[in-house]
Amino acid sequence: MTLFNPADTARSIIDNTNFLSLATFNGKETWIAPLFFAHDQFKTIYFVSSLESVHAQHILVQSQVAVSVFNSNQKEGDINTNGIQIRGQAFLADKSEYAKIIKLFNNRIFPGQNQPVDETRYDETSRRIFKIHINEIYLQDPQYFEKYQIDKRIKVVF
Repeated sequence: MTLFNPADTARSIIDNTNFLSLATFNGKETWIAPLFFAHDQFKTIYFVSSLESVHAQHILVQSQVAVSVFNSNQKEGDINTNGIQIRGQAFLADKSEYAKIIKLFNNRIFPGQNQPVDETRYDETSRRIFKIHINEIYLQDPQYFEKYQIDKRIKVVF
């Protein structure tokens, strides 16, 4: 029997999932958006979006966000079913960070290939790179689920 390691499980979920659900709030309304993402050592998540999108407008007003990362093809009730929830702060990435972030995206989209970094595509449109500083990560406690068939979340410590 393999011992459950919450940090390894969270890393695996993030590494093996391409999309996240981002929840935002502007003080009046909530919004949720599915987004392709890249990450940097499980401390920061990056996504690209239009400045005109609802979630981008919310972030410009209120930086607190919630994120869910999960495999939507999992079967209900399976003890191995899992996903993570994240609390964080979202901001526009500084243009000085673009080259590093674009490399992270390229490595995720084209693993093992050396793709050119084109920062200009973000200057010509309203598309921008956003970053989410991860404050907390939670995932399902499999022992609790196995015993009670109820989802209980535990905080992941890296």
